Amino acid sequence: MPLESNVCGTLPLQLNDEKERELDSTEESAELEHLAKPILEDIASLVQKGSQAEAEIHKGHQDLQSKHEGSGRLRSSIEFFGSRMDFTDSDSIVFNENNLIAEDISKLEDAFKQLLSFFRFVYF
Repeated sequence: MPLESNVCGTLPLQLNDEKERELDSTEESAELEHLAKPILEDIASLVQKGSQAEAEIHKGHQDLQSKHEGSGRLRSSIEFFGSRMDFTDSDSIVFNENNLIAEDISKLEDAFKQLLSFFRFVYF
């Protein structure tokens, strides 16, 4: 009989330990979520800024200043994703944004050549 009372006496202790572990894991999850939320918001903001920069780059030759500013934002996004190797899609993001910057540089060179040819024609 003393064995049975001993077993019954430890059972509530085991259940209490399990409840405490569940509470600890719930608190840890809430803390991790609280810490991760600003980081996820920053990443979402960078992705949104990258999309806006892409739209500015694709406008064409109408507004070279906004194209240049868009390239700057893409560069900062590339630096962010390139410096963090734990992102699985960072390679494709960096590749895509590098292509957009190369396209922007090409369009800026074309616009500069057009301006040079215009001023050669006007002044010579």
